[in-house]
Amino acid sequence: MTVFSPVKIGPLQQGHKLYSMMTINLVGEIMSVLGLIFLIQAYRQRARSLTLEHFVTFPDQELPGLSIVIAAKDEEKTLGPALDTLLSLDYPELEIILVEDRSQDRTLKVATQRKQNHPQGHRLQIIANKELPSGWLGKVHALHQGCQASTKPLILLTDADVHFQPGSLKRAVSARQTLDCDHFVAAPRIEAEGFWEPLLVSFFLIMFAIRFQPSIVHRRKKSFVGVGAFNLLTREALEACGYLEPLRLQVTDDVDLGRLIKSQGRRQYCVVAQEGISVKWFEGLKGCILGLEKNSYAGLEYNLPFALTVVASLLVPPLVPIVLTALGHAAWAGAYLLFLFLVGCTIPDSCHLPRWVGLFFPVASLVLAYTFGRSVFLAEKNHGINWRDTHYDLGELRAAHKHFVEDVAPL
Repeated sequence: MTVFSPVKIGPLQQGHKLYSMMTINLVGEIMSVLGLIFLIQAYRQRARSLTLEHFVTFPDQELPGLSIVIAAKDEEKTLGPALDTLLSLDYPELEIILVEDRSQDRTLKVATQRKQNHPQGHRLQIIANKELPSGWLGKVHALHQGCQASTKPLILLTDADVHFQPGSLKRAVSARQTLDCDHFVAAPRIEAEGFWEPLLVSFFLIMFAIRFQPSIVHRRKKSFVGVGAFNLLTREALEACGYLEPLRLQVTDDVDLGRLIKSQGRRQYCVVAQEGISVKWFEGLKGCILGLEKNSYAGLEYNLPFALTVVASLLVPPLVPIVLTALGHAAWAGAYLLFLFLVGCTIPDSCHLPRWVGLFFPVASLVLAYTFGRSVFLAEKNHGINWRDTHYDLGELRAAHKHFVEDVAPL
């Protein structure tokens, strides 16, 4: 009978094991400190966030005239309800300019029906585009046309699927008047249902807050922000920039508008408007992936090495708890999940998003890694971006963005 002797671990092996444990503990302690700093900053930013509800609404006679400009292409499903909310607003001096941009569905018919049948339909002006000039993105050109056609001292750029509650526009303009800024940005409530929508919306909001720090954008010269759902500007500021002409090939036109305004040395504020303004960002997991396909590579400045680095970094969060558990450090893995839960708690209560989403941020990170990677792959493979039945050359977009950042709107 063969007797197996227990394997003895030599001093060298024990030293290696001890060294590995010390290394992991040291890394864990460093990450804990960095995580604590991040949480403190996140909670400070949450505490500093302005909300639209904190502002007093001015009397009607103190509210300046307002032009709302909307670009719409193939929006027959969302445009009608959105227009209903706009036409029902009680803002005293208001004009709504809808630029229908080469739609292939019933978008123009939906808008025309609202103009003819709604009691406030006379406030709606419709511009129908048939062609897209060379060197322009369709949406940017449509918004540019709408701004040129507008007549009021304030101009609100918004999307064709944004809903406004009664009184929200009066309060927003009053807030802008109080803050006395050239560019007033309002972050709307993003409607989210099920599992994927709250998870991905929460993760995106945190990434957005880290990148742009909207709560302190008014205090930092080089910080800027913009939100497509609600960019409110003075006509004087837009005219000085040439309206949206400098953004003609900027895919992330809403954020880049904020950069353009700040590059002119103008005042900019961002508030949270979760109770009065809302939008349905996307439908489910597939809707998120497809919705971000157009913007992701542009948000990464068409920089392939940088984009690949971001994608790789997004793969790290899902691996951390798995690796820690596999190495026998379940306590650190648990601490990591607790940290993610606390990160989820930094989202303002007014966003009406569940706190549990933080526990699944590694999953959201994996989805975003795939989404960003897919966006980069398709853009490089197709030598451009396909958006609403139009192909935009990648080389042209890349050159235009470089020119915009370095020459048009340097910070």
